Amino acid sequence: MKLGLLLLHEAAAGSDARPSSRANLPAGAAHTTDTAAATLLAALSAHNCRVYRTTQDVRHEATLAALPDLLVIDLEYGTGGKLTELLLWLKQQPVAAAGHDSQAESPSMANEAAAQSQTNGIPVLLLANHAQQDLLHELLQAGADDYLIKPLRRSDLNTRVDLLLRRCYPQQTAGEIIAIGAYRFDQRSGRASLEGLDIVLTQKEFELALLLLRNQDRPLSRAYIQEQIWGAEPELPTRTMDTHISRVRNKLQLRPERGYRLAPVYGYGYQLEQLGGKTAAARAIPPSEDDDQG
Repeated sequence: MKLGLLLLHEAAAGSDARPSSRANLPAGAAHTTDTAAATLLAALSAHNCRVYRTTQDVRHEATLAALPDLLVIDLEYGTGGKLTELLLWLKQQPVAAAGHDSQAESPSMANEAAAQSQTNGIPVLLLANHAQQDLLHELLQAGADDYLIKPLRRSDLNTRVDLLLRRCYPQQTAGEIIAIGAYRFDQRSGRASLEGLDIVLTQKEFELALLLLRNQDRPLSRAYIQEQIWGAEPELPTRTMDTHISRVRNKLQLRPERGYRLAPVYGYGYQLEQLGGKTAAARAIPPSEDDDQG
């Protein structure tokens, strides 16, 4: 499904200018939001994402029948004067139009889809800091569906996005599977499989397995793994992470004979390396395709 990331330049400029006009931005503002976009895109790598710089960019997508299925708005780099107006407008847009190829349909089919759409519009997730409580309240009243307070964990962001997508698009997201090589992860049920055979994992093992497989050939620090899986738990014993790594290695058969090596990086953390082949990228597949492959 398609996600939109709204990282406002317009608030810094004080207008709803097009993103190509950066002359009025404070020094470093464009670079900062570009970095934020890269971070969020990496965190949501399992989804097809598009970055918007102004509220007008989002509205323009409606003229192309290309609105995202869900809009994530990061408030840290500007709040803009038109967010409330945008949210009220988004809630009037039929969700059936999102991710819909209107050019491939007849007018009657498009009208039928619109008639069957939900009435609560495009879902919106807000990202904010603790100092923006008043703004959050205002935007939630205007129609935003949910919010997260920074700093963010990737697992929390992906979980919240998946929950909103399932709530607003139950038919499209029912049973959606994340495929990475020969592995399948059903994020809704928490079930995993290898070459069609079920793997019994705890919730933490499930999250850790996905984290490692999504970051193949990339060393991950112990601090990063702890933040993503356990959060800010200052008293997390060292053996807890080591034990979970060992269990994931054994349960997923991450061994050289299967083309993987999961090993510690001295003084740093862990790295999952794929041996003798191209790194397998994560992708979402519909249940029907997964059944065909099984």
